[in-house]
Amino acid sequence: MNFTDKIKQISEKLKTSKNIEFLIALLIVGVIISIAASVFLEGDKNQQEDITADDKKTEHQEISGDYLEDKLENVLSQIQGAGQVSVMITYESGPEIVAAYESSETNNTTEEKGEAGISKTTKQRETNKKPAELQNQGSTSPMILKEKQPEIRGVIVVAQGANDIKVKMELTTAVKTVLNIPVHKVKVCTKKN
Repeated sequence: MNFTDKIKQISEKLKTSKNIEFLIALLIVGVIISIAASVFLEGDKNQQEDITADDKKTEHQEISGDYLEDKLENVLSQIQGAGQVSVMITYESGPEIVAAYESSETNNTTEEKGEAGISKTTKQRETNKKPAELQNQGSTSPMILKEKQPEIRGVIVVAQGANDIKVKMELTTAVKTVLNIPVHKVKVCTKKN
């Protein structure tokens, strides 16, 4: 028996009324399963978008450290005569995170009258301040307004071509310009062979 004979046999069975009811029920179940699958796939898509947003946060946090050093090394090595370049940046502290706060203020005024008709007024002010929070899929995290990058303590540049005074000055000026720091915070050294 080949495939076409089996299809003919199945179609003959479906022609009875009981089989038509079965087929309709089967069709309804199929539609329900496809709707449920699309809802679950949409949920996975949203979850993937959240993961991507978390990855972007991590990337943003790494920008101040190794990323900046690598970028500077790449740019400084492009200066004519610089050769191979290594960069080290030191900071005064870590990044400072500025959180948003919710505050509420309560004012109470109490007036007391004494025996001689003298009144005494007491004013009381209470301020409550707490970090604002964001809710994301059942978890809470503080709301961050901005992240301040730490102040640069100093930069060391080690370059093959730094024994040439012109190259040394170009490297110093480039670092000063890019990082917006004074010259005394930049030290350029010659790389050993």
